[in-house]
Amino acid sequence: TALNRAEPECGDELGNLSRSLLEMMGTIAAHERAQEQAAEILRFSEERYRFLVEGVEVVTWEYSIVTESFVYVSPQAVDMLGYELDEWREPHFLQSHAHPDDLARVREARDKAVDTGETCALDYRLRHRDGHFVWVHHLSGAQSAGESPPGKLVRGMLFDISERKRTEQRLLLAGQVFETANEGIMLTDAQNRIISVNPAFEVITGYTAAEVMGNDLKLLSAGLQARDHYQAMWHGLRRDGRWEGEVWSRRKSGEAFALRLSVSIIRDEWGHVKRHLTMFSDVTTQKRQSEEIEHRASH
Repeated sequence: TALNRAEPECGDELGNLSRSLLEMMGTIAAHERAQEQAAEILRFSEERYRFLVEGVEVVTWEYSIVTESFVYVSPQAVDMLGYELDEWREPHFLQSHAHPDDLARVREARDKAVDTGETCALDYRLRHRDGHFVWVHHLSGAQSAGESPPGKLVRGMLFDISERKRTEQRLLLAGQVFETANEGIMLTDAQNRIISVNPAFEVITGYTAAEVMGNDLKLLSAGLQARDHYQAMWHGLRRDGRWEGEVWSRRKSGEAFALRLSVSIIRDEWGHVKRHLTMFSDVTTQKRQSEEIEHRASH
Protein backbone atom coordinates (compact mmCIF):
# COMPACT_ATOMS: atom_id res chain seq x y z
CA THR A 1 0.00 0.00 0.00
CA ALA A 2 0.97 3.65 -0.16
CA LEU A 3 1.46 3.65 3.58
CA ASN A 4 3.80 0.69 3.37
CA ARG A 5 5.74 2.29 0.56
CA ALA A 6 6.14 5.47 2.65
CA GLU A 7 7.60 3.65 5.65
CA PRO A 8 11.12 3.11 4.17
CA GLU A 9 11.22 6.70 3.00
CA CYS A 10 10.32 7.90 6.50
CA GLY A 11 12.97 5.63 7.98
CA ASP A 12 15.56 7.06 5.61
CA GLU A 13 14.65 10.62 6.61
CA LEU A 14 14.93 9.78 10.30
CA GLY A 15 18.30 8.14 9.68
CA ASN A 16 19.57 11.12 7.77
CA LEU A 17 18.31 13.43 10.49
CA SER A 18 19.99 11.32 13.17
CA ARG A 19 23.26 11.34 11.30
CA SER A 20 23.05 15.10 10.81
CA LEU A 21 22.34 15.60 14.49
CA LEU A 22 25.26 13.36 15.44
CA GLU A 23 27.55 15.21 13.06
CA MET A 24 26.35 18.55 14.45
CA MET A 25 26.89 17.33 18.01
CA GLY A 26 30.37 16.16 17.04
CA THR A 27 31.10 19.54 15.49
CA ILE A 28 29.84 21.33 18.61
CA ALA A 29 31.91 19.04 20.84
CA ALA A 30 35.00 19.63 18.70
CA HIS A 31 34.36 23.37 18.79
CA GLU A 32 33.99 23.26 22.59
CA ARG A 33 37.22 21.27 22.88
CA ALA A 34 38.96 23.82 20.64
CA GLN A 35 37.62 26.64 22.80
CA GLU A 36 38.83 24.89 25.94
CA GLN A 37 42.25 24.38 24.38
CA ALA A 38 42.38 28.00 23.29
CA ALA A 39 41.35 29.13 26.78
CA GLU A 40 44.04 26.89 28.30
CA ILE A 41 46.64 28.31 25.91
CA LEU A 42 45.49 31.81 26.79
CA ARG A 43 45.69 31.06 30.52
CA PHE A 44 49.17 29.63 30.03
CA SER A 45 50.23 32.67 28.01
CA GLU A 46 48.83 35.04 30.64
CA GLU A 47 50.57 33.13 33.44
CA ARG A 48 53.83 33.13 31.52
CA TYR A 49 53.50 36.85 30.78
CA ARG A 50 52.68 37.56 34.43
CA PHE A 51 55.71 35.54 35.50
CA LEU A 52 57.95 37.41 33.09
CA VAL A 53 56.56 40.82 34.04
CA GLU A 54 56.27 40.32 37.78
CA GLY A 55 59.22 37.97 38.27
CA VAL A 56 61.97 40.40 37.26
CA GLU A 57 63.30 43.47 39.04
CA VAL A 58 61.90 45.96 36.61
CA VAL A 59 58.73 48.06 36.59
CA THR A 60 56.54 47.67 33.51
CA TRP A 61 53.83 50.23 32.88
CA GLU A 62 51.23 51.71 30.54
CA TYR A 63 50.59 55.43 30.58
CA SER A 64 47.55 57.30 29.23
CA ILE A 65 48.27 60.60 27.53
CA VAL A 66 44.58 61.53 27.86
CA THR A 67 44.39 61.20 31.66
CA GLU A 68 48.08 61.91 32.33
CA SER A 69 48.20 58.80 34.52
CA PHE A 70 49.48 55.24 34.64
CA VAL A 71 46.75 52.78 33.70
CA TYR A 72 48.93 49.83 34.66
CA VAL A 73 52.01 49.50 36.85
CA SER A 74 53.61 46.18 37.81
CA PRO A 75 53.97 45.28 41.52
CA GLN A 76 57.72 46.03 41.57
CA ALA A 77 56.81 49.74 41.58
CA VAL A 78 55.94 49.51 45.29
CA ASP A 79 59.49 48.46 46.18
CA MET A 80 61.06 51.00 43.84
CA LEU A 81 59.50 54.16 45.32
CA GLY A 82 57.55 53.03 48.38
CA TYR A 83 54.15 54.09 46.95
CA GLU A 84 51.21 51.71 46.60
CA LEU A 85 49.98 50.86 43.09
CA ASP A 86 46.82 52.96 43.55
CA GLU A 87 49.03 55.96 44.30
CA TRP A 88 51.07 55.32 41.15
CA ARG A 89 47.85 55.41 39.12
CA GLU A 90 46.80 58.82 40.41
CA PRO A 91 46.73 61.58 37.73
CA HIS A 92 50.02 63.43 37.22
CA PHE A 93 51.97 61.04 39.47
CA LEU A 94 54.92 61.04 37.08
CA GLN A 95 55.08 64.82 36.80
CA SER A 96 54.71 65.40 40.54
CA HIS A 97 57.44 62.89 41.46
CA ALA A 98 60.04 63.57 38.77
CA HIS A 99 62.99 65.69 39.88
CA PRO A 100 62.38 69.33 38.86
CA ASP A 101 65.63 69.37 36.89
CA ASP A 102 64.53 66.28 34.90
CA LEU A 103 60.86 67.04 34.29
CA ALA A 104 61.35 68.77 30.93
CA ARG A 105 63.31 65.80 29.57
CA VAL A 106 60.65 63.35 30.82
CA ARG A 107 57.92 65.26 28.99
CA GLU A 108 60.05 65.49 25.86
CA ALA A 109 60.58 61.71 25.87
CA ARG A 110 56.86 61.09 26.32
CA ASP A 111 55.92 63.41 23.45
CA LYS A 112 58.57 61.87 21.20
CA ALA A 113 57.21 58.38 21.83
CA VAL A 114 53.70 59.53 20.90
CA ASP A 115 54.69 61.62 17.87
CA THR A 116 57.21 59.25 16.28
CA GLY A 117 56.43 55.84 17.74
CA GLU A 118 60.15 55.40 18.34
CA THR A 119 61.56 53.80 21.46
CA CYS A 120 62.82 56.45 23.87
CA ALA A 121 65.49 55.92 26.51
CA LEU A 122 66.66 58.32 29.21
CA ASP A 123 67.81 58.47 32.82
CA TYR A 124 66.05 60.63 35.38
CA ARG A 125 65.17 60.82 39.08
CA LEU A 126 61.91 60.00 40.85
CA ARG A 127 61.14 60.97 44.43
CA HIS A 128 60.81 58.11 46.91
CA ARG A 129 58.16 58.21 49.62
CA ASP A 130 60.85 58.93 52.24
CA GLY A 131 62.04 61.98 50.27
CA HIS A 132 65.25 60.81 48.59
CA PHE A 133 65.47 60.51 44.80
CA VAL A 134 65.86 57.23 42.95
CA TRP A 135 67.68 57.15 39.62
CA VAL A 136 65.75 55.20 36.96
CA HIS A 137 66.42 54.21 33.37
CA HIS A 138 63.30 54.77 31.27
CA LEU A 139 62.44 52.85 28.08
CA SER A 140 59.18 53.65 26.33
CA GLY A 141 57.33 53.42 23.03
CA ALA A 142 53.87 54.40 21.78
CA GLN A 143 51.16 51.77 21.29
CA SER A 144 51.13 49.62 18.15
CA ALA A 145 49.40 50.85 15.00
CA GLY A 146 45.72 49.89 14.83
CA GLU A 147 45.08 50.11 18.58
CA SER A 148 42.42 52.48 19.74
CA PRO A 149 42.63 55.29 20.49
CA PRO A 150 45.79 55.74 18.42
CA GLY A 151 48.70 57.65 19.93
CA LYS A 152 47.12 57.91 23.36
CA LEU A 153 48.91 55.10 25.20
CA VAL A 154 52.62 54.79 25.99
CA ARG A 155 54.15 51.58 27.26
CA GLY A 156 57.51 51.12 28.87
CA MET A 157 59.81 49.91 31.62
CA LEU A 158 61.67 51.49 34.52
CA PHE A 159 64.96 50.12 35.83
CA ASP A 160 66.42 51.18 39.18
CA ILE A 161 69.95 52.36 38.32
CA SER A 162 70.75 54.11 41.60
CA GLU A 163 73.71 51.84 42.33
CA ARG A 164 75.09 52.36 38.83
CA LYS A 165 74.84 56.13 39.29
CA ARG A 166 76.62 55.93 42.63
CA THR A 167 79.38 53.91 40.99
CA GLU A 168 79.65 56.48 38.21
CA GLN A 169 79.96 59.25 40.78
CA ARG A 170 82.68 57.38 42.65
CA LEU A 171 84.56 56.81 39.40
CA LEU A 172 84.18 60.47 38.47
CA LEU A 173 85.51 61.53 41.86
CA ALA A 174 88.38 59.05 41.61
CA GLY A 175 89.22 60.41 38.17
CA GLN A 176 89.25 63.96 39.46
CA VAL A 177 91.52 62.98 42.36
CA PHE A 178 93.81 61.12 39.95
CA GLU A 179 94.13 64.15 37.68
CA THR A 180 94.47 66.85 40.34
CA ALA A 181 96.43 65.16 43.16
CA ASN A 182 99.81 66.62 44.10
CA GLU A 183 101.11 63.11 44.73
CA GLY A 184 102.34 60.98 41.90
CA ILE A 185 100.02 58.08 41.13
CA MET A 186 101.01 55.03 39.11
CA LEU A 187 99.03 51.92 38.19
CA THR A 188 100.84 48.74 37.16
CA ASP A 189 99.60 45.31 36.14
CA ALA A 190 100.34 42.04 37.95
CA GLN A 191 103.71 41.86 36.14
CA ASN A 192 104.62 45.41 37.27
CA ARG A 193 104.23 46.94 33.81
CA ILE A 194 103.10 50.56 33.98
CA ILE A 195 99.60 51.04 32.54
CA SER A 196 98.62 54.50 33.84
CA VAL A 197 100.19 57.56 35.48
CA ASN A 198 98.79 60.91 36.52
CA PRO A 199 100.06 64.44 35.69
CA ALA A 200 101.88 64.74 39.05
CA PHE A 201 103.89 61.63 38.16
CA GLU A 202 105.13 63.38 35.02
CA VAL A 203 106.07 66.50 37.01
CA ILE A 204 107.94 64.60 39.71
CA THR A 205 109.80 62.08 37.53
CA GLY A 206 110.24 64.09 34.32
CA TYR A 207 108.86 61.20 32.26
CA THR A 208 105.75 61.62 30.13
CA ALA A 209 103.00 59.03 30.27
CA ALA A 210 103.85 57.92 26.72
CA GLU A 211 107.48 57.28 27.70
CA VAL A 212 106.72 54.99 30.63
CA MET A 213 103.60 53.19 29.42
CA GLY A 214 104.20 49.44 29.19
CA ASN A 215 107.63 49.67 30.82
CA ASP A 216 108.70 47.70 33.86
CA LEU A 217 108.69 49.46 37.20
CA LYS A 218 112.47 49.00 37.29
CA LEU A 219 112.67 51.98 34.94
CA LEU A 220 112.47 54.23 37.99
CA SER A 221 115.01 52.31 40.05
CA ALA A 222 117.95 54.44 41.14
CA GLY A 223 120.23 51.56 42.05
CA LEU A 224 121.06 53.35 45.30
CA GLN A 225 119.53 50.81 47.68
CA ALA A 226 120.45 47.27 48.62
CA ARG A 227 118.60 44.39 47.01
CA ASP A 228 117.42 43.33 50.47
CA HIS A 229 115.41 46.54 50.80
CA TYR A 230 113.32 45.80 47.72
CA GLN A 231 112.92 42.15 48.69
CA ALA A 232 111.59 43.20 52.09
CA MET A 233 109.21 45.66 50.40
CA TRP A 234 107.72 43.01 48.08
CA HIS A 235 107.54 40.45 50.87
CA GLY A 236 105.57 42.89 53.04
CA LEU A 237 103.32 43.78 50.12
CA ARG A 238 102.47 40.14 49.39
CA ARG A 239 101.89 39.42 53.07
CA ASP A 240 99.81 42.46 54.02
CA GLY A 241 98.49 43.68 50.66
CA ARG A 242 100.02 47.08 51.37
CA TRP A 243 103.46 48.60 51.98
CA GLU A 244 104.63 52.07 52.99
CA GLY A 245 108.14 53.42 53.24
CA GLU A 246 110.88 55.46 51.61
CA VAL A 247 112.91 54.55 48.54
CA TRP A 248 115.34 56.31 46.27
CA SER A 249 114.44 56.70 42.62
CA ARG A 250 115.87 58.49 39.61
CA ARG A 251 114.32 61.18 37.43
CA LYS A 252 114.56 61.15 33.65
CA SER A 253 117.40 63.68 33.96
CA GLY A 254 119.39 61.17 36.00
CA GLU A 255 118.97 63.05 39.27
CA ALA A 256 118.34 60.81 42.29
CA PHE A 257 115.42 61.74 44.50
CA ALA A 258 113.75 60.32 47.60
CA LEU A 259 110.14 59.08 47.55
CA ARG A 260 107.67 58.49 50.31
CA LEU A 261 105.88 55.51 48.81
CA SER A 262 102.57 53.72 49.42
CA VAL A 263 101.85 50.57 47.40
CA SER A 264 98.59 48.60 47.50
CA ILE A 265 97.49 45.39 45.81
CA ILE A 266 94.23 45.35 43.84
CA ARG A 267 92.79 41.84 43.51
CA ASP A 268 90.13 40.40 41.20
CA GLU A 269 87.01 38.52 42.35
CA TRP A 270 89.03 35.30 42.68
CA GLY A 271 91.66 36.90 44.89
CA HIS A 272 94.36 37.03 42.24
CA VAL A 273 96.65 40.05 41.97
CA LYS A 274 95.32 42.27 39.19
CA ARG A 275 96.93 45.68 39.75
CA HIS A 276 99.39 47.53 41.95
CA LEU A 277 98.42 51.06 42.93
CA THR A 278 101.37 53.25 43.89
CA MET A 279 101.17 56.75 45.34
CA PHE A 280 104.27 58.76 46.14
CA SER A 281 105.54 62.19 47.04
CA ASP A 282 108.96 63.76 46.60
CA VAL A 283 110.62 64.03 50.04
CA THR A 284 114.13 64.77 48.78
CA THR A 285 114.30 68.20 50.43
CA GLN A 286 113.14 66.88 53.79
CA LYS A 287 115.51 63.93 53.46
CA ARG A 288 118.49 66.19 52.74
CA GLN A 289 117.61 68.49 55.63
CA SER A 290 117.26 65.55 58.02
CA GLU A 291 120.62 64.13 56.93
CA GLU A 292 122.27 67.52 57.36
CA ILE A 293 120.89 67.90 60.88
CA GLU A 294 122.08 64.41 61.78
CA HIS A 295 125.50 65.14 60.31
CA ARG A 296 125.86 68.36 62.35
CA ALA A 297 124.71 66.62 65.49
CA SER A 298 127.33 63.93 65.15
CA HIS A 299 130.25 66.29 64.46
